[in-house]
Amino acid sequence: ESISCLTPGTRGFLLDAAAAATLGTELRSNPGGHFAFATGPEGGFEKEEIQWFMKNHFRPVRLFENGSGGAVRARTAAPAALSIILGTVT
Repeated sequence: ESISCLTPGTRGFLLDAAAAATLGTELRSNPGGHFAFATGPEGGFEKEEIQWFMKNHFRPVRLFENGSGGAVRARTAAPAALSIILGTVT
C-alpha cells in the first residue's frame, strides 16, 4: 500500500549509496523548497524498502560523486546530508 508521507511541496530523498544521482546535484537542479530525507541502517536499505520509499515520492540519491566512496556509517549519514543541503541551498 502506498501512502503519502510528505507534505505538498516537500521533496523526499532516500540516501542510497547505489543511487545514480547525488544529493547535491538534485538540490542544484531544483533549488528551494522543503526537504525530507531518509537514512538507512548499516548496510543500506532492502530492495523492498527502497521500492516503498519510491512509491511514496522519495528519490534515491547518494551523498558523494563517483570515486568518493558511496557508503557512510548510519550515524554520520544524516549530518553529512545536512552539510550538503546547507552548502548547496545557502
